[in-house]
Amino acid sequence: AGALGAAPLEADAAPLPQTLPPAAASERPEASPRARRWLEGGAMRLRSVASNPGEKNSAIELHLHLGELEPREEARLRLLASVASKDAFHCLRTVRQLGYVVQCGVRSMGAARGLSVLIQSAVASPTELERHIEEWLAEFRATGLEALTDDRLADTAFALSSNLLEPPRSLAQEAAPIWGEIIEQTHRWQREVELATELRAVNKAELIALFDEHFAAAAPSRQKAVSLCYSHPDAEAEGVPCEQ
Repeated sequence: AGALGAAPLEADAAPLPQTLPPAAASERPEASPRARRWLEGGAMRLRSVASNPGEKNSAIELHLHLGELEPREEARLRLLASVASKDAFHCLRTVRQLGYVVQCGVRSMGAARGLSVLIQSAVASPTELERHIEEWLAEFRATGLEALTDDRLADTAFALSSNLLEPPRSLAQEAAPIWGEIIEQTHRWQREVELATELRAVNKAELIALFDEHFAAAAPSRQKAVSLCYSHPDAEAEGVPCEQ
């Protein structure tokens, strides 16, 4: 028996499609425009001052934007970020001792991706932190990437791909990537599988090419955004209005 007042289902109703094609970028809703437009035209710099005058820490996020990526491109970014993360922690926290919080990894904004470096510091201003990050990027290209062995690259790719293929342990874990595809209308239901396959095929030369094209200081396709958060002492020292 059906629900009260419900019309009977038509026996010859057309079946629902099993797959949905990705929507063209021009057809997608403007749900997350920052991911696609906020860096058009080059670099962007955002400044703010901590609301608490007693806060002694300043912070920075330096983001190098790529945009929406195909699976092979995202695999390169993920591999590069994984290798860079350990190098950034060693250089910026252990050696330069800039602060307790030092992070480097992939940053997602809607369907777009990029590489972000974050530091929270009580010993350096945001301007100084930006300089340290740029210096580390140059050092990483000259030493970290050049010294990357095939064995380490293969181990890193295996670890990342294995993590992607690990079965979800909760309903929330299973649903999260699906909702992301629905919201962004990308409809890549097998994204993790595609990424895992591509990760194991990326080579060192591709990582170097990615860095030189997008992340090096003079990279032709570099899109840089910097968010600078000042403590009151650092803001006063650099002439940044505290009412921002």
